[in-house]
Amino acid sequence: MEPTREPNPSPRRPAGVSEEEAALFNPAFISLLYARTIQGWNKESDDDMPLPIAFLAVGLCLHAPTRGQLPGNVSAKYVDWVQRNPDVRAQFPPSVQQLSPLLRSGLLFALGTRVCTLKSPASLVLGNGRPRAAIDGDSADVVSVQRSALFLGRWLSKSGDAASIFGLIGVRP
Repeated sequence: MEPTREPNPSPRRPAGVSEEEAALFNPAFISLLYARTIQGWNKESDDDMPLPIAFLAVGLCLHAPTRGQLPGNVSAKYVDWVQRNPDVRAQFPPSVQQLSPLLRSGLLFALGTRVCTLKSPASLVLGNGRPRAAIDGDSADVVSVQRSALFLGRWLSKSGDAASIFGLIGVRP
């Protein structure tokens, strides 16, 4: 049975998001994940990271079942990975739709604190408030999510254009 969502009693919590989700996926942590994703992208590409791909990457690293199925290296082909993991294509689109308010809130936090900045209308770069290079955290999950964000930035930079990346996983930008 699906847990029922309470009405949004707080203007700080997006509608449709439980208190637990809002606490775990707070804007500061999500802004850190955007920065980690951009850091990874910058290791593999001289181009700026397209905003839609950053949004997708952070959603992917927050989705635990998908995070657990990521390949071990950036040379893996994205198209092959999607074909070998059809459950990701089935489970991820509804998950990212549910996470969207949190992803947007984290992005706004990242922009407001200058962790990331918009360089053009559709690309993100690291800002002055960038995190340290070392990945650490209070739990193994926090470290795992950050490492996944860094990996996804690197991997997706080699995986084709945004339309192809989104289309293969069944999500529209």
